[in-house]
Amino acid sequence: MNEVMPAALPVYAPEEFQRIVDSSVCVMDHNLSELDGFHWTRFGGVSFGEIDVFRNEGFGVRRGSRRAHHIRQDSVRDIHVSMPRDALISLRQNGTTVRLEPGTFAFSTTAIPYDFEVAPLGNGDHYSMIHACVASDSLRQRIPYIDACFHKRLELRPGATRIMLSMFEAALANGGALSEARMQSFSGSLIDAIANAILDMQEFALLGNVAISPRQRVRDSAVAFIQRNLAD
Repeated sequence: MNEVMPAALPVYAPEEFQRIVDSSVCVMDHNLSELDGFHWTRFGGVSFGEIDVFRNEGFGVRRGSRRAHHIRQDSVRDIHVSMPRDALISLRQNGTTVRLEPGTFAFSTTAIPYDFEVAPLGNGDHYSMIHACVASDSLRQRIPYIDACFHKRLELRPGATRIMLSMFEAALANGGALSEARMQSFSGSLIDAIANAILDMQEFALLGNVAISPRQRVRDSAVAFIQRNLAD
């Protein structure tokens, strides 16, 4: 995964923001709509090796899209976790649109095209969100059925999902003070927190218990391979 900047949140103009997202998250197109002729965005995060955690705050509306030509020029194959803190987020991928508000989150993947919009909550002008990028293989080793979790509006409930959020917030607040070795150690803990959140959700309880036939395993592997290589 790409390296990201320290946890400080500098202010970026639209052109600078496009550059820093392309280099630290994945290649995509961005549009920062102006509100009363003014727009700003703050962006920063911490890289733990197999997982990066970001904060994004801004004024106005942010839209973006990742298309096949972006995927062709960008080898990143990550799973994203999007959490609005003071925002409304709309994600569209694989023919499904998911709308998120504070207290909810969703998984998506960089392997296939998508569109999104981040807007202020209610009548406010300001938005804020937390975003995590996880190496796909690392999470799949823990949750083989992770593809079934994509494109769904999920709730942050008391228990494992709230612990996941707390760990993201702690990582953003304190990750910059860790040594490189400790960052690598915490990488597994953060990915485990995501896996435990999935295992704790009733929506996916049956998936972990269902025996998968050899034929289904071959089919699932083929579908996953096709999705990873759609841009080829």
